[in-house]
Amino acid sequence: MKVVSFIILICFYIIFSSCGNSNAVDVYSTKPSNLFEEIIWGKPIDLSPKTNNDLIKKWVVYSGAWHVKNERLETLPVKEGESLEHIILFKQNIFGDFAIEFNANIKNQEALDEGGDLSVILSADDKLEKRYDLQLGGLDNKFAVIQMYNLPMAKINFILEPNKDYKFRAERIGDKLNLFCDGVKVLTSKNQYFLSGRKNGLYTYGKGKQFWNIKLYERRMRGHDLELKSVDRLLSKVIQSPNKFRKISGSIRTLYEEIIFSYPNEPKLRDRINLRLATMEISLGNFKEASDLLSSLESSGNDYDVLILKSKAFFLIGDFEKSKQSFLKCLKDYSNFQAGTAGSIKNLLISTHARSIPTEYQGFFWGTYLKHTILKKAIFNYANLNNIDFFENAFTNKGTTNLNTIDISDNNISSLKPLANYKKLNSISVSGNPKIKDLKTFNNISIKALSISNTNIKSLDGLNRDSLLSLNIDEMNLENFNLLKGCPNIYRLSAKDNSLKDLNELSSLKEIKYLSLSQNKIEDISKLNVSELRQLSMEHNVLSSIDNLSNAKELVTLNINNNNISSLDKISDLPKLKSLNCVNNPIKSFGKFAESPPITFFFTIDALSEEYIKLLLKNWSKQEYQLHEQNLKILLELKKGDKANLKQFAIKNNNHYYLSIPLLLNIPDAHKFCKKHGGHLISIVGKEELDDKIVTRMPSTHYWIGLEEIDGVIKWSTGEDMKLDRMLPIYNRRLPTDVNYGLTHRNRWTALKPDLTLPFIIEWDE
Repeated sequence: MKVVSFIILICFYIIFSSCGNSNAVDVYSTKPSNLFEEIIWGKPIDLSPKTNNDLIKKWVVYSGAWHVKNERLETLPVKEGESLEHIILFKQNIFGDFAIEFNANIKNQEALDEGGDLSVILSADDKLEKRYDLQLGGLDNKFAVIQMYNLPMAKINFILEPNKDYKFRAERIGDKLNLFCDGVKVLTSKNQYFLSGRKNGLYTYGKGKQFWNIKLYERRMRGHDLELKSVDRLLSKVIQSPNKFRKISGSIRTLYEEIIFSYPNEPKLRDRINLRLATMEISLGNFKEASDLLSSLESSGNDYDVLILKSKAFFLIGDFEKSKQSFLKCLKDYSNFQAGTAGSIKNLLISTHARSIPTEYQGFFWGTYLKHTILKKAIFNYANLNNIDFFENAFTNKGTTNLNTIDISDNNISSLKPLANYKKLNSISVSGNPKIKDLKTFNNISIKALSISNTNIKSLDGLNRDSLLSLNIDEMNLENFNLLKGCPNIYRLSAKDNSLKDLNELSSLKEIKYLSLSQNKIEDISKLNVSELRQLSMEHNVLSSIDNLSNAKELVTLNINNNNISSLDKISDLPKLKSLNCVNNPIKSFGKFAESPPITFFFTIDALSEEYIKLLLKNWSKQEYQLHEQNLKILLELKKGDKANLKQFAIKNNNHYYLSIPLLLNIPDAHKFCKKHGGHLISIVGKEELDDKIVTRMPSTHYWIGLEEIDGVIKWSTGEDMKLDRMLPIYNRRLPTDVNYGLTHRNRWTALKPDLTLPFIIEWDE
């Protein structure tokens, strides 16, 4: 009898394997038997750590605190101020079709109160920026969710209980993602982003989460599935960053066509590939090609995928009526995929195309996303919104009422009335909406962070002033701080680009830690309470003395560029000061900084005597101040004007020369400087150019590099293609402007505003 059963199962497997449609995975909707599991999945790999030494061998702690106790992997409390996010990854990279299974328990109510989130991370890139999350008890323990990072794909209501064992299983099979709890399929979703990263692991939030019996199943795959997965690695790059990877799209088309030709007996393979290609063509803006591919599909099982792609295409070509009707059909006819539909809409709304939505359609697109959002943040800035009525219409949705952060900055909004019912907000930004005149809508709610820069708000009436901790009032034409009366607990304040002179009214801010008062008319800071200050920016004022800062014992970062300061003596004893910018000041003395300067130090030498400069060169000749010494020599060389020979200080590598320049310039002026001196901003096209010796620079600040995105094309300013990818993601691409990049202290490339004044790295080519 066992033999007969085994033969039947083998036959079933053969039938299953011969089917090219990934929908066949529905056979796993209940917990598979051990024999069935072994035939389809093979024997599991046990990844459960039994000891803490075992943990080190099999796992990589990415964030949080983990340990092994009683053969269970458990999250520990983190230090005060650290994130409660806990991530641990398998050391073993996984690619293909696989499942991760484990038992889990939340020890008690206290552990549950810190967060639910029994989750698996699948197919993540090395930075965990592109990944799938399959969660139970996510978002304040309310939902089971499948999402691509923060784009929802599927969700249902699901609540975890404390001190209860759960059997968790996450599967990636073909083009589907499946989430099981206690042997029952909870959620399923199409793998519509085609991610193919190799990093996988566990995610949870807070202490007291336990995991054991952790098993990895690697499913036997057919040849064409393996080949699809390989090409999908390229496809996902184009879909996620079309401007960056457009050049490889031709190779992707060729590779997929070769797969179709090589497997003529897989009738549904062409449909699977054409869906992939249609997705790519839409991301590239090739809408006719996408339409032709969608029209060629033969299987009726792709109806939702076709409809969602058509909805996107209509949106991107500006036919918002057809896009609206198509999305409405998705929401109505495919209610199980509403979260995925909302995720697709969100993906469109973070693009520049969102700024083109006519007023009559803004309510549908933004409101639909808001109604189905599973996040606590609504970031709707730079969207050309004329009103936010959709907030009021979406309020009855359970997810929306839990919003705690709303950013509607830089729009054309005149009324905040639709936000009246949102009582759980702790952060709101309405900056850049000059028609907004008051905050009375909020009816004394306890907001912690508020940004009202570039508005006509004259009073904080409507807010509980005692609860306010962070305030941005840049570009308000302010001449005084009357707006701050009754706000004793503010610890972060930005009031840049105003007409402020007198700081007496700030003396009541006993907890102020982060203060930015740049671009004002401030002459005196003697009344400023500095005892708790960590960061202070006072550039572009008329300060002649900073003696009061001698009491700022907690100060770490100070920016006093473009003032009238002649001496740093009074601040050169500050024990925690790590970064000081004081360029364009008539400084004659660095005080004790002449012997031991801050780690990051930018200065000018125009007012320094020759004797003092000689003293600095002598004192900074020590190894630990080598970069300070070189920067001083560069500034001396630049005093020679057109005869300056900067190349003598550069590092040579493979017929290229590299030098960090200690001037603070905006990006156009940095380009002009490099051209004047026969070079260009650095192009980092090889790994060797990331060597610390080549890009030696001051820490804790960004440096301009030559990477730029112009008219949707990302290249180096020399015209070279981007071969390395060290870019940090830009999550909001609604701004239609070109993009310039800077180098972070961790050698990542980040988008920056071109008017920022930063140091930069010049490169000369032989």
